[in-house]
Amino acid sequence: MAKSFNILGNRNNLILAENIRTLYLQGKSYDYICQTLGISKSTINTYRKNAAKEGDDWDTLLLLNRRNTQNIAMSEAYFVGWLIDGFEAQLLHTPELSLHELAKYTKLYFQLKQPRNTDELKSKEQQYENAMRVIKAVAELALEQDNRAVVEFLSAQADVIIKAVFKAQK
Repeated sequence: MAKSFNILGNRNNLILAENIRTLYLQGKSYDYICQTLGISKSTINTYRKNAAKEGDDWDTLLLLNRRNTQNIAMSEAYFVGWLIDGFEAQLLHTPELSLHELAKYTKLYFQLKQPRNTDELKSKEQQYENAMRVIKAVAELALEQDNRAVVEFLSAQADVIIKAVFKAQK
């Protein structure tokens, strides 16, 4: 028997994949995504791994989204304030703690939060920017040539083109 193809099932999988991706890139927790979409954690991991095979690295994109400097500065200020408050509370119970200890913990925090593969991340950022520049240049050329079909295609398929570029790089 030939395997039947259900176009609605495929469409639903595409919608589910996009919803998982969107929530994941927003930094939502696995529990939140599971409850919201009624899926399991393994489903999230399956879609994430499949996307990575196609060149869509959600973890890198999540890291890029989280590197918003204003949010980072606010998080750092909050953390350091919290660390100092906690340190002051500990000083009341353990007078032998020193500012040297506080400095050591603060330094450790900043070492832990540094991205590990900054060269690889910068390379991926550069590849993404280059691919977007090429898409934009082709779209502008198509507009000058009054070729709306090409512009519409590039607009609709930009994500797929970017994924293909990253997949070809692997």
